[in-house]
Amino acid sequence: MRFILIPTIMLFRNRLMPLLLICAIIACEPVEEEEPVVEEVDPPSFVLNEAFSVTTNSALLTATVTGEEIVEVGFVYGTKTPLTENSTKSSPGTKTGDIETTLSGLNENTEYYYAAYAENSDGAFSKSETKSFTTVEEVKLALGDVFEGGIVYYLDASGEHGLLASPVNVTTGTTWQEAFDACYSYELEGNDEWRLPSLNELEDLYAQRETIGGFAEIAYWSSSTEGSNQNLAYGVFFGNGSNAGKSFVYEKTGTYQYSRAIRNF
Repeated sequence: MRFILIPTIMLFRNRLMPLLLICAIIACEPVEEEEPVVEEVDPPSFVLNEAFSVTTNSALLTATVTGEEIVEVGFVYGTKTPLTENSTKSSPGTKTGDIETTLSGLNENTEYYYAAYAENSDGAFSKSETKSFTTVEEVKLALGDVFEGGIVYYLDASGEHGLLASPVNVTTGTTWQEAFDACYSYELEGNDEWRLPSLNELEDLYAQRETIGGFAEIAYWSSSTEGSNQNLAYGVFFGNGSNAGKSFVYEKTGTYQYSRAIRNF
């Protein structure tokens, strides 16, 4: 007896082929990967303070910076706004919290804008509000100039600081103590940091007496006392003759002497 198998095999193959094709298509389809979950980082917080210790060419900046994943903090500044991550940076660091920096090499009488900034680990740049300050205009003074009510009689090497003399006598014919107290309580144009000059400062006053003007031809008190006798104090004679410009020791109770007040600026 003969069995005819070929048609059965062919039938099975014809039915299997579509299934194999479907499996192949499924196997070739790409598997979609799940996107990683990125946790959002809150932006940093800033507290920017007003600039202080502002001079002709420098200023001190302070701020408080807090936040997560911060890798750099500092200040950006410039003479124009808006400030960006490409603005000039000062004092970049990694420490958060209270930060500060001193800007130097600034131009006098110029307005500068500044802000605190922070960068996090993915490079995002954030900054605080923007504030500004104006550097001080350089004071160019000469001996004899009137400045803040006083008369310049000494300048240091910078030409910006020195000593001022009161434009008039503070006391005339008083004891040393009265002159001392009057000079320390002297006030001019809102400044009360005046004092009775030391002996050396009084001798400098005498050397500039023509520049300052208004001195009487009489002795003036200094704040310097005689070391071995606290009842005595030094003075300088502003009169003429052989004693002109010389220093003497006087009884503190004497009432012959005048006084002028001085102060630093």
